[in-house]
Amino acid sequence: MDRGFPVILLLLFIGCDNSPDPQQVIESSRKSTAEVQKQLELIRKSTAEAQKTLDESQKSPDAENRSSQHAAEVLAEQLVSAFSSDELPAQRPAIASLNKLDGEERDEVFRTIQKYIQPRQWRLWFTEIVVLEGREDVATCYFRSSEQDHIVVRIAFHRESWIVAACEIPEVRLARREDETLDHHVTEMVTMAKEQGTAWLEGPLVDGLYFIEH
Repeated sequence: MDRGFPVILLLLFIGCDNSPDPQQVIESSRKSTAEVQKQLELIRKSTAEAQKTLDESQKSPDAENRSSQHAAEVLAEQLVSAFSSDELPAQRPAIASLNKLDGEERDEVFRTIQKYIQPRQWRLWFTEIVVLEGREDVATCYFRSSEQDHIVVRIAFHRESWIVAACEIPEVRLARREDETLDHHVTEMVTMAKEQGTAWLEGPLVDGLYFIEH
């Protein structure tokens, strides 16, 4: 009896309905492995996408964006174009530094600027950009005529958009010293930007001075 008892237990165990089917165990194992592989693939994909997003957030704007015309330059060219027509537009260009003047004084400055700009052909040839606290803050655009005359258009980033802060010609002084000619001012500012700044397409977008030379 003692020898037969283990045999009976073994037979009872093998015949038990609750015992797992080996084939089912293998199939279940395969499914579990497939699910694990699927989850690992999703994790790898999510990690790759997260790394790509991180890389893009940490690097400077890509070459395609940095090589296109800067938004401040577009605005400056629109301003010069507005003053290049024979008549001043009914809707006067917005120049923030002139807002403190009354209507008659402001119109007189507009006429002075238009009289200087209209007879000449202008070309944007240099732009300096100041980056402050990780974002573009001020841009100064320099225009030159075939006669080597100058226009300086200052653009500021204000409330999430670029605005024209000032437009300087020889007869209109807004940022220059009282005894400083526009020619001297342009030469001094451009020289300083080239010496102390970084080419816009080369430098990372960190605080500092950048320039674009056309």
